[in-house]
Amino acid sequence: MTSPFVLGRPKAARADLRAHGEPSPDVHAAVRRALAETDVRVFAQRALDQLALLLDAPCHGLVCAAPDGHACGPQVLMARGRYAAWRDLPLAQLPEAPVRALLTDALVRGASTRDAAGRTVLFIGRAGTGGMAVLLDVPRSPDARPDWRLLDAVCDNLGLLLHSRGLLERLHDRAYQDPLVPLPNRARFIERVDECVRRGLHGHILALVDIDDFSATNDVMGHRFGDRLLEVVAARLADTLPPGVLLARVGADTFGVLGSAGQVAPQRLLDCVGQPLTVEAVPHKVTLTCGWVRLGEGGGSGVDLVKDATIALKRAKRDHRGQHLQYLDHMGAEARARAMLLSDLRAAIEHRQLFLVYQPQLDLDTGALIGLEALLRWRCEDGRFIPPAQFIPVAEHSGLIVALGEWVLVTACRTMRELLDGGGAPQRMAVNVSMAQLQDPGFATTVRNALAESGISGRHLELEITESVAVLPTDFLEATLQGLRADGISIAIDDFGTGYSSLSYLERLPLDRIKIDRTFVRQLGEPRGARIAEMVVQLGRRLGLAVLAEGIEDAAACRALQAMGCHEGQGYHLAMPMEKAALENWLRARA
Repeated sequence: MTSPFVLGRPKAARADLRAHGEPSPDVHAAVRRALAETDVRVFAQRALDQLALLLDAPCHGLVCAAPDGHACGPQVLMARGRYAAWRDLPLAQLPEAPVRALLTDALVRGASTRDAAGRTVLFIGRAGTGGMAVLLDVPRSPDARPDWRLLDAVCDNLGLLLHSRGLLERLHDRAYQDPLVPLPNRARFIERVDECVRRGLHGHILALVDIDDFSATNDVMGHRFGDRLLEVVAARLADTLPPGVLLARVGADTFGVLGSAGQVAPQRLLDCVGQPLTVEAVPHKVTLTCGWVRLGEGGGSGVDLVKDATIALKRAKRDHRGQHLQYLDHMGAEARARAMLLSDLRAAIEHRQLFLVYQPQLDLDTGALIGLEALLRWRCEDGRFIPPAQFIPVAEHSGLIVALGEWVLVTACRTMRELLDGGGAPQRMAVNVSMAQLQDPGFATTVRNALAESGISGRHLELEITESVAVLPTDFLEATLQGLRADGISIAIDDFGTGYSSLSYLERLPLDRIKIDRTFVRQLGEPRGARIAEMVVQLGRRLGLAVLAEGIEDAAACRALQAMGCHEGQGYHLAMPMEKAALENWLRARA
């Protein structure tokens, strides 16, 4: 014969508990184990362990609760002894009606309860928050009697632990789960990569998949649409991947994939969005770009491997958008070199190591000075020069080019003002403008402020853009350039023929001049080398644009350009780029 929750602990032990108000060390250990558990079933087992320790009895009982997210109502989470067969049964299917009724009453009222037969169920938790109902049978003892005050204290203690366990579980979810899509986050992804590294799984692939032009989609369609797009792409990727492959959200619009080489095929990841997505009932076409690395190649830790995959992803976004690219060692070396160059560039700006030189632009027929191009240079403290082809792309990628470009513009306009005051100024000062500057909403204001501060009119300034601006929306770019031309500023397209602009794009833009890239000028002496230059000259003539050739380095090239109808040029054969003092001397010598 058994009696529920009869206290069978020695009297001395009970007295000790009452005197000191604390459980013994073995109960402390059970408490710590219960608190450490975030799995609700294991917690239920720990609760049974603690009660058994208090009652000095074999553990025969069960714990009933409604687990989070369980749609079938309360069920038996843990059962031992004669109740062992009841584990995982729903409360409604328990074979003993009195036990069902008692457990139901405790869970509904959020309080401990017992019936006339002496059966007792203790409630652990807080009323209205679910909680647990615990039934525990112990053998009768002649001198045993329930110590209800102590049992209530134990239940309170376990209730606090249960609440703390819930907090820990929520903290765990926040630490390792993405708040938007139902996927692990970056921290969990890196932990799993570390686990694979420790296990020596060198045949695994770590891939980072990025949604192309996601920021633009957010700006145009709104953040709600962007959030739904992330969810739809995550679902497509999940459907593409076989079981056992980890999919996580590791960045704003970047997903991480980890699995064996046989399970993770980068091209298949990209192909999963081959068909348009349906986002908020709107068909939406996207492309993905992927950078990936094999475990065992590249960095040793999870953080290092994710970094390597990120390097490959950025390279793919820059050069192979919409494709996948594997990380190779030289990519890491180049990325480190760019990072060091960026650091040096920031220091150079602070220490004023950057300066402008000015290259004259001449009329090829008369030799008259018609313009100057302001060119940015970087001279290190030891006298070394860093080529613009190295540091300009770094400035553009980092965003430094916007502030740097404003400094160039202001400085060039001031120089033009000084030359006008000295009486030897040409018609215009040409300043290069990057795509990042054109995308800046305040760019037009920056240009007008530079003109106003220097006191020169718009007709003395020419802005040179490159064909890379073809990726910008035509309407936006056209409106920006039209506004600047309304102020008298002329617009030239630089390095023509090296980019990917279409003829219709050129025809729509408000341009004044096309510059033939030096690459084609150098080919003038080669068989059939003049064909592209001739085509550019003819195109400019048909569009009503002036044509200027850059990189003229010998007299033969100058004559060839004149013969094909190009009448403006610059290059070492005509005049070297000069700092302002040298330029002023050059102008005086020509006067």
